[in-house]
Amino acid sequence: MKNAGKSFKKNEARKKWFQLKTRISWNTYINKRKQANRICPQKKGKWLSNKIIQIEENHRRNETKKFFEGIRNFKQQIILPIICKDAEDNVISQTDLILARWKDYFCKILNTSEAIDIQNIVKECTNNQSQIPLQSYNEICSIINKLKLNKAAHSDNILPELLKHGGRTLKQKLY
Repeated sequence: MKNAGKSFKKNEARKKWFQLKTRISWNTYINKRKQANRICPQKKGKWLSNKIIQIEENHRRNETKKFFEGIRNFKQQIILPIICKDAEDNVISQTDLILARWKDYFCKILNTSEAIDIQNIVKECTNNQSQIPLQSYNEICSIINKLKLNKAAHSDNILPELLKHGGRTLKQKLY
């Protein structure tokens, strides 16, 4: 409330300057505007801190819907880099060349020999699958009943609500 008065005083000083057009009214308005502009970053920082604390509190309370709503409302626009260096350390500034450079960079990183090692690990895991006992029908039902609602679908695009409310027939088919 204390800071809101400064903004109000700034607006009043501006109106007075428009009416009188004197050097004193101009200086008064400039001083009030500087005071108000000093307060804005402080208020923004305080608002930002409160918003982050609120999102963290929603996460701590396991209120996932409010947590993700807070993040969705809080997201800022993604800004693409204006310049970057190519493979020979030359600076490039054209958007299409920058995007092509990032594409090459990530293709190089993601297409390494480590992917082969991961595939070998997956093969070993599938060979050892016979050692893992299968779940009973009751275990499958209890797992499905424990699913949380309002969650995003996985890569198979099956929502937890669909499984949970699918009924006995669906649970038998899954089993």
